[in-house]
Amino acid sequence: EDTVIYPFKPYREYKVALDEAASDYHNTGESFAESSSYPGTILKLDVDLHSVKSYLSVFTDIEGNAVDDVKCKGPGCLDVEELSQGVFKFKISQGLPYQLISRGQRCVIPYSDEYESYNLGTNFCMPQFDLKDGQQIAKGRNNKLYYYVGEFSQSSVIEHYEEQLASQALVFVKKKVGEHTFVFIEAQ
Repeated sequence: EDTVIYPFKPYREYKVALDEAASDYHNTGESFAESSSYPGTILKLDVDLHSVKSYLSVFTDIEGNAVDDVKCKGPGCLDVEELSQGVFKFKISQGLPYQLISRGQRCVIPYSDEYESYNLGTNFCMPQFDLKDGQQIAKGRNNKLYYYVGEFSQSSVIEHYEEQLASQALVFVKKKVGEHTFVFIEAQ
């Protein structure tokens, strides 16, 4: 009389699956669990939900030409779709890292806290660089070379460089993306 036997007939086995396809969330945690309804049993599903955001953007290269090939890599990437020639819609899982690239080079968009709209306008894809004497140099069309100076968040720094090098007859190429400006020097 020390043992009580419980028949399993009144208890059932359950399978639970999280369907995220019909929502604006992306789960990077568990999406399936299986357990019984036996008293004291807890069915645990360890989900990690991230909000899905979609953005539109057009990208140009250093010479202002439209970029027609953009891909996304990283755990935050969900999808990239070209809506029409040069117009891309990309879906990201908010809070997870991702990178937009074109032909292996980084495409730059404003930082996430700098945009409120889903249309990010025209943004910029970095050129393919070669390293020569410590300088990052990109070759453009018509044998033009572009020396990468850097990325700046204060225009006063750029103006200072332009003033110091005004006598050199250099052409500065500036690509502004959000609050940041990417500066190159163009040469033949």
